[in-house]
Amino acid sequence: MSKRLTRICLAALLAMTAFGGGRAAPADTAESPQHVMLWSVRGASNTVYLLGSVHLLRPEHYPLDPRMEAAYADSQVLVTEVDIARLAEPDVQQLVVARGDLPAGQTLRDVISPATLAGTEKLLADMGIDPAAFETHKPWLLAMTLTMAKLTQMGFDPDQGVDVHFDARARRDGKPIVALESVEQQLAIFDDLSPEDSEGLLRFTILEVNTIGTEIDRLITAWQTGDFDSLQAILLEGFGDGCDFN
Repeated sequence: MSKRLTRICLAALLAMTAFGGGRAAPADTAESPQHVMLWSVRGASNTVYLLGSVHLLRPEHYPLDPRMEAAYADSQVLVTEVDIARLAEPDVQQLVVARGDLPAGQTLRDVISPATLAGTEKLLADMGIDPAAFETHKPWLLAMTLTMAKLTQMGFDPDQGVDVHFDARARRDGKPIVALESVEQQLAIFDDLSPEDSEGLLRFTILEVNTIGTEIDRLITAWQTGDFDSLQAILLEGFGDGCDFN
């Protein structure tokens, strides 16, 4: 079985967060592991910290490594992948519907194969979700919804994400926040998939969603301990496999 969908989902959970305007490197502490997913770029009068962050964590993953918190405290600007506050605005849900729902009159059974439909309905039933609630979703949106639902069932929480954590702190502290991408740009990446690739993403989800928890636990362990080599290996596993869905 190909592991590429799992790798794609894991990669989507990772992001780079930047702290700008610092002056000194955060110090190591006795409680910290030897390494951490934090880099610094220093100039003559400024420092930029680059933090490898995770979009979903469990409450027990906090507090974060003190060096991450020190980098934030030493910085004047926070740069995130997307505007976190924008995600909570009502029009974003309307945008997701506009991008992620099938044209009027169409349902999933009109755009995916019977085998994919049967697998989707079985997975939804196994997860205790009414298939009728998602029958007008495009395959790519349903794939993302299923993955998020599975992770939520396992205790992962988007409100516990590293980017959300520092975004909330920056807003309380009055620090400027800069987003690298818009919600519209991120949705367009998926909505621009061909019908074949959109269904392929859903099929990979059906095959591998039940193993994603184990993979994410491995990824977070590597992230917490600053084990970059293991993190890279986890993300690259399976990309050389074929596309056999059977």
